[in-house]
Amino acid sequence: MKMKKRAFVLFFTFYFLLLTSVAFAQINKGKITDSLTGLPVAGATVSIDGVGTTSTNESGVFEFKKIKPGSYRTKISSVGFKKFDSIINFSDKLLVISLQQSNLFLQPVEIKALRAGEKAPFTKTNLSKEYIEKNNLGQDLPFILNQTPSVVINSDAGNGVGYNLFRLICAEKQEKNGR
Repeated sequence: MKMKKRAFVLFFTFYFLLLTSVAFAQINKGKITDSLTGLPVAGATVSIDGVGTTSTNESGVFEFKKIKPGSYRTKISSVGFKKFDSIINFSDKLLVISLQQSNLFLQPVEIKALRAGEKAPFTKTNLSKEYIEKNNLGQDLPFILNQTPSVVINSDAGNGVGYNLFRLICAEKQEKNGR
């Protein structure tokens, strides 16, 4: 009888310790917002020295589990925003950090295309929307291009779904100096 009583006490003690450790486990959350608009910043990288790195979700929220309350050097970065590097005091409350926008000075990009005309001196194939709809049987793109000139397709599974590839074979001009 004494053995059963000891086992019960040990089990109860273990169970109590387990519940209290789960109840007091620290989960520190924070939210990253845009200082100008107040909107959440999704995909920002949050790094705490000695703890780890995570990123914000679509609501701008990040969380670190099992972090003790205290002050930690925190670095936050996201494209289009100035880097944040400061010592932050983490506690049980939701931490809100606003990032300042950064101007990105990018060079303009111009995209040009050249389409072969009717009298072009090479083989060409225009695939219309109707052709694609007619020949699209649920297979991957290489199988739709199967009957076009100079296209060679390959399918590992043989059914046109999964790992497929296509090659465009181009003939090069040979130089006249003997090559």
